[in-house]
This record gives sequence, C-alpha cells and structure tokens, in this order.
Amino acid sequence: MKKGFLLIFLVFFIAFSAFCSSAAKNQVTLMLQDSTSGLSDQTVIYFQQGTSVNYIFPEDDIKTFDTSQALPKIYSFSADNVPCYSNGYGDFTSSTIIPLGIRVPGNGSYIFSITQTLNFDPATIILLEDRAMATFTNLRAGNYSISNVQGGQNNGRFFIHFSYPPTITAAPSGCTNSDGAIGISEDSSITWSSCQL
Repeated sequence: MKKGFLLIFLVFFIAFSAFCSSAAKNQVTLMLQDSTSGLSDQTVIYFQQGTSVNYIFPEDDIKTFDTSQALPKIYSFSADNVPCYSNGYGDFTSSTIIPLGIRVPGNGSYIFSITQTLNFDPATIILLEDRAMATFTNLRAGNYSISNVQGGQNNGRFFIHFSYPPTITAAPSGCTNSDGAIGISEDSSITWSSCQL
C-alpha cells in the first residue's frame, strides 16, 4: 500500500513539475486607447517554450472584428500573417520583432501602452516602432501617442521589438586571486550605452 501511494505521489510530482515549468512564460499585454472617448482594446503576446510562431489553435486566439466601428482595435500578427488577440511566439531566446495592426473608427488621437508584463527580465527593452514617424518608444518607460490618425485599418505601420536581456557569467578566481572574470553576452541588435555593476 505504501509503495502504491509513493508511486502515485511521484507520478503527480513529476507531472506537476512539468506543468509548472511549461506554464512559465514571458507575456506582455498591449493596449490601444482612444484619447477622446477612453474606449480601448488589448492584445496579448507571449513567449513560451513549445509554442509555434505560426498560428495554431488553441495556442493562439484569432482576432475577431465586431460590427461596431466605434471601438479601436489592436492585434499582433503570427509569423504566417494571422491577426491575433493572443499570440504565442515560441521560446524567448533572441531579440524578436512582431508586426502589429490597428483599426480605428475615425480621425483622432490614440495612445499605445503596456498594461501588464510577466516574467520579462528588467533589462529586456520593449520598443514600439512607428515606421510612418520613424520613431522608437520604450513602452516600459512610458506611453506612445499618435494624433491625426485616419480611420480604418493599418497593418504596416507599427512593430513591437523585444530585446533579449544580457547574459552574465562568472569564472571564479584561483588561489592567486588574479584570474576571476565576469562575462556579458548582449543582444547585438541593441547599442548599449552604459553598464552598471
């Protein structure tokens, strides 16, 4: 009886550990808000081991467009160009650029912001690129506002950039205390201007 209980407990522990490790993911929720009405919409992008960059249901949730034109819409694209409300984008092992789309009801001003981040390293920079204005905005540091936007759908203007955080390794010093080392591997797509230890 004790052996059977121990075996059941061991199987449960292994399954629970696998679930917990697969459940950990880097996730960001982006919001687009109408500056005048306050109406808003969100899209979720996450990185998790085992997910595909291409659209796969139920891993991804396709964006549905309601008949109401009053609400702004924001969505991200999978690698095979499917507009998604929730978009799994593989394991986060390198810097990544994901195209965004918006649909707005009419000419007006809108605000991009991050409403939630989960499990991203503090050194990961999340930039919103506006190709029409040739700007990059760090959304972890503040919002991005656009004005005089024409109503309709725009699928080629905005992109979200995720930089991969630096990896720090250390080699212990030997007996003479003269050969210790700290190594930093950094995302080559970012120009790093400072380092603080």
